[in-house]
Amino acid sequence: MIARKNIVAVVVAALGIGAIATACAPAENADTITLGFTLEPVSLDISGTAGQAIPQVLLDNVYEGLVRVDDEGGIVPALAESYDVSDDGLTYNFALRDAKFHDGQPLVADDVVWSLSRMLDDKSTAVLPTQLAQFARVESVTADGSGRVQLTLSERDNDLLYNLTQRGGVIFKKDTANFATSANGTGPFVFAKWDKGSSITLERFDGYWGRHADTQTVVFRYFADAAALSNALLAGDIDVMTTVQSP
Repeated sequence: MIARKNIVAVVVAALGIGAIATACAPAENADTITLGFTLEPVSLDISGTAGQAIPQVLLDNVYEGLVRVDDEGGIVPALAESYDVSDDGLTYNFALRDAKFHDGQPLVADDVVWSLSRMLDDKSTAVLPTQLAQFARVESVTADGSGRVQLTLSERDNDLLYNLTQRGGVIFKKDTANFATSANGTGPFVFAKWDKGSSITLERFDGYWGRHADTQTVVFRYFADAAALSNALLAGDIDVMTTVQSP
């Protein structure tokens, strides 16, 4: 038997949940982890809809960027197998790893160029203004063959790598049209279904380029308030709650 608290620790780390997480007693079945929240997304559009409810589910779980923040707070490669920065800080070169989207299509440089170029259109209404501001110093995003991408800056930006770990740095399949109700990413979990008003379900992606998740299914369940969330934990309906109600 595997203790539920150990599974939860792995899942919480993998899902990037920064809020307080509380686990209940050990469980016989580790195939599914259910997490409780009080804030449900209104859309799956991670680029165009504000708030933390969407990235809490999708960022680094379903969608990934070229780089990510590791457990120690450092910037490490993700979809980029490696990268280098010119001495003047104006050119960033990324070598892409062999990864694929959840629909089975391979990740190529054109996907990265298309995704990041969306952040360079200062008149765009498809992405949040905060994201446009984060990439204001990027002049161009270009492909060097199918496996390398170059970002050229107008001036040095010491925050660029960190900004690439956030929602503005998410890499989509080129020409993706529907962001609101579907999600085709490269991450360790596949978006499976959304029962609006109730839950979002993710399934492990067995074609993932990195370490496979230990848990097959992760369910995000949504509750009306903190009291209902606490009651669900006490009843054993969820394994993790992300807020703790004061006594």
